[in-house]
Amino acid sequence: MSNKDISQKDLLRIPSVVASLINLLLYDNKAVIRASQIRYIDLSEHFFFDKLLRPVFPDVCVFVSGSKRNLPFILCFENQTRSDPTMAVRNFIYMAAVFLWQLRQKHSSGFEWPKNRFVPCVVFTLHYGRFAWKPKSFRELFQFDSYPCLQPFLTDYKMNVENIACWDREKIESIRSDFRFIADYCAQMRASHGKTYEPPTTWPIEHVEQTLTALAALSQDPDLKKVFDEYVQQFKTNEQKGAPTMASVIAHILQRGERIGEQR
Repeated sequence: MSNKDISQKDLLRIPSVVASLINLLLYDNKAVIRASQIRYIDLSEHFFFDKLLRPVFPDVCVFVSGSKRNLPFILCFENQTRSDPTMAVRNFIYMAAVFLWQLRQKHSSGFEWPKNRFVPCVVFTLHYGRFAWKPKSFRELFQFDSYPCLQPFLTDYKMNVENIACWDREKIESIRSDFRFIADYCAQMRASHGKTYEPPTTWPIEHVEQTLTALAALSQDPDLKKVFDEYVQQFKTNEQKGAPTMASVIAHILQRGERIGEQR
């Protein structure tokens, strides 16, 4: 498992971040789902890895408990930094893994199972790369139209792919969690063809370690990655006053540059 996958998983292990993403993707960014409704499902206890050591379950899987405004459901996130032609098949396997997990939860406590025991599941592939994802469905992989005799019996599976680098500014700025830093970084990398990144200085950072670690893992700039890593270590050891912003990170970068200049 790559450092990028681990870092993105850490950020999505924060209930408020997941709740904000669900509201963004499913509810037109309205505050419908709360962090208190998020329950993480650990599928690793039940399913295994393939021969290439890739998990046959999604990166993050959450049970969203019901409320007056919605029934319970399961939502999964799969993190990808590049297009994978087999992902439609893998996502289909992830969906099956979730329903197999539900079959084993007959007497599970802590989950609000409906009378028919099953709840629906949706899988989102979060794509952080600069280029739009292809292909997105079984139809594109298997060339369904070439099998006319099978058409009445074939079922297509269409992926839910979010090309984050293609999100517009309004959508990115409306995100109510630190995930907007990740989306902003991806969008800037796409716009500048991977050359420049100007961090938004005024945005507050709620989860400093997870956010900067994720940015450091995504970055192709070794210097930026190094200063982000340094700031994370500094933040973990020093007591911070007030809500940190990206401006404090940039100040650390400038101070580091001055120290290196003095040493030279």
